[in-house]
Amino acid sequence: MPDRGKRGKDIAILQIGQDGYRKISEIRNCVAWVTTKLFLHTQVWWWLEAKSSDPLLDTS
Repeated sequence: MPDRGKRGKDIAILQIGQDGYRKISEIRNCVAWVTTKLFLHTQVWWWLEAKSSDPLLDTS
């Protein structure tokens, strides 16, 4: 049976691992949110640019 010192250290290491995983998960969620936001913003911008008829670009 392991002594309390080693068990306490193992629990502390597991806790650090859980905290690290939680932080990585939060960062991953943030990156996904920013990527989605930029993608949608770009799509709307392209749509608005295509919708507006610019006489300089109109060759007909």
